[in-house]
This record gives sequence, C-alpha cells and structure tokens, in this order.
Amino acid sequence: MTWAEFQIRLFAFNRMEKNAWLKIYEVTKNIVEVAPYLKSSDKNKIIKINRNNYIGEQAKQPINQFQIDAIKKAQLEYNNRNNG
Repeated sequence: MTWAEFQIRLFAFNRMEKNAWLKIYEVTKNIVEVAPYLKSSDKNKIIKINRNNYIGEQAKQPINQFQIDAIKKAQLEYNNRNNG
C-alpha cells in the first residue's frame, strides 16, 4: 500500500469514527439534556443547534452587495494584470 492509499484510508477511518461518536453524542444529549425539559416543538430546533455545534458547522452568512462588488472588482484587476 502506498503512502497516498494509506492517507485516503486514514481519512475515511477518521470520518467513520467521527460519525460514530456523533451518533453516540446525539443520543446521550437528547436523552439526558434535551428531551425531559422541552416541548416537542422546540426539540428539533435545539437538537439541530447542538448537532451543528458538535460538528463545527456554522450557518453561512449571506453575502451583501458591497462584498459582491469588491469580489468582482478584485477579479477584474487580477484578470487585467495577468492578461494585459
């Protein structure tokens, strides 16, 4: 097995381990902390927030028009400098 194959297998193994721990975390979090104290309508929202905090995902912030204009300006400057 080459080093690249080893790295790919290691990456997959780590991802599987993280997913397994995520399942355990969700079950214990829901049983111990969330379920006894919340109404059923709030449970899904709290569970989703807890899952995203554990995984490390953050909600994407929408891009405003000023940022879009700045990106386009930078792209034009880059293209003009490299092509001109």
